[in-house]
Parts: sequence; C-alpha cells; structure tokens
Amino acid sequence: MSDEPSNGELKRLLERDHAETSSAIAKLETQLGVALQQLSMQFKDYVLKEVWQTERDALREQLGEVKEEVTTARRRAANAVWAAAGTLVTSLILIAFKGGH
Repeated sequence: MSDEPSNGELKRLLERDHAETSSAIAKLETQLGVALQQLSMQFKDYVLKEVWQTERDALREQLGEVKEEVTTARRRAANAVWAAAGTLVTSLILIAFKGGH
C-alpha cells in the first residue's frame, strides 16, 4: 500500500476544496455587497452635508446682503426724515418772519 491518495480520493478532495472555496467566495461577495451599500449610504450623507453646507453658506451671504440693504435703507430713511424736518423748520421760520414783518 502506498501513502499516496487514490484518484477517487483526490477527486473528492478537489471537489470539497472547490465547494469550500465557492462558499467562501459567495460569503465574501455578500459581505462586499453589504459594505458597498453602507459605503454608498455614507457617501450620500457626505454629499448631502456638502450640499447643505454650500446652501447654508449661500443663505448666510444673502442674509448679510439683506442686512446691509436694511441698514442702508434705514440710513436713507433717517436722512430723508432729517431733510424733511429741516425743510419744515426752514419753512416755519420763513413764514414766521414774513408774518411778523
């Protein structure tokens, strides 16, 4: 008797090895599929955060512009009020001087 396996034993060993390898590959494919889904979800979250941050920055810039416009409008309104008050006071002084003479 020899210590070497017979052709039948070699065939069974190769078939078992092939089945185990196929099973391991299938498990790896499943694990890779799950990992890819998780990575995809994380990427979507990252993209959404980037979009959100970009939109937030744009809104902050617009808000700054609106604040500047409001400040300018208030300053112009105050100037207009003072100008109108000055005109009114001047008119009253002129009326008072004309009426008194």
